[in-house]
Amino acid sequence: MQYLILLLSLAAVIALILWLRQRQPGEAVRAAEPVQPLHLGIKSYMREDYSRAEPILRHHAEAGELKAQQLLAKMYYSGHGVPQSMELYLQWLERAADQGDRAAKARLKAAKKNRDA
Repeated sequence: MQYLILLLSLAAVIALILWLRQRQPGEAVRAAEPVQPLHLGIKSYMREDYSRAEPILRHHAEAGELKAQQLLAKMYYSGHGVPQSMELYLQWLERAADQGDRAAKARLKAAKKNRDA
């Protein structure tokens, strides 16, 4: 039994060492950041505090929150708080449209029409 515990402990230490070696030099080990509620991301967006809004909205947008997807798309369209990117704008718009957002569907259709013209 002690031999098994020793083997498992050794395996855990080796796994930790391998994981630490995979990180880029100088990359800090971060503790998991607590998830902020969506309403704080929306509030930050409305206050034009885009640097605070972006990570909150991104988390919720990736989790499928429609409002977060809409706002993140707008941020990429305008370049507020993120580098302006038509490609990412269209990706987030498409995710919102896939959830039935009529405005996103219309914007997506118009953007694709303009892009193809």
